[in-house]
Amino acid sequence: MTATSLGALAEYDLYEGHVERAVPMLAESTRIYQELGDPFWVATNLCRFALALALDARPFEAVQLLASAEACFDEIGRFVDAWIVAMNDLTRERVHSQLDNAAFNEAWELGARLSLDQAVTLALGKGETDA
Repeated sequence: MTATSLGALAEYDLYEGHVERAVPMLAESTRIYQELGDPFWVATNLCRFALALALDARPFEAVQLLASAEACFDEIGRFVDAWIVAMNDLTRERVHSQLDNAAFNEAWELGARLSLDQAVTLALGKGETDA
């Protein structure tokens, strides 16, 4: 319940434009879901991180996280709820205003090749990934 609550609260903060408040809650929520071995909720938090990065004018990384999350959803065969789709659409709108199509496609391809752990590392800003 803690991870779920932190993720939801972070998402509300993102919709209010409070990226700096949302990111620590997302980080803790993601850590808990990783410990629980729950790829669906880790990927869902990657979608939230993608929105945070888009709001923070870091569109390339946002697209990478979005692509990684969607690849995870496909891999585990999990239906994505409408609220996640709406959040991802908002992220796409935001990044399309910041990236041209070539950069978007490059970021998407890189992100789709990231493992879930690599994507979390990128989200948490812990250095480069080996995509």
